[in-house]
Amino acid sequence: MAPPPIAAVAGKWALVGMDRNGLRPMRYVRTSTDLLIAGSEAGMVPQDEGKIVEKGRLGPGEMLAVDMDQPALYKDAS
Repeated sequence: MAPPPIAAVAGKWALVGMDRNGLRPMRYVRTSTDLLIAGSEAGMVPQDEGKIVEKGRLGPGEMLAVDMDQPALYKDAS
């Protein structure tokens, strides 16, 4: 069984990430209403395509973090 992607919340931070092997996918969608949806299945939360500003997939060892006080999205440097 593949290890699950990582999701965590601590204070003002929320993050998602992949294990170093990247055996299970982690896809994300960011909307124009500042909503970030991340999970292993694409389309798990239906969204109006007109409101989607970014779609992506994390690779092995990559992370996304959200500063919920800003709000600001930080991506892995790779």
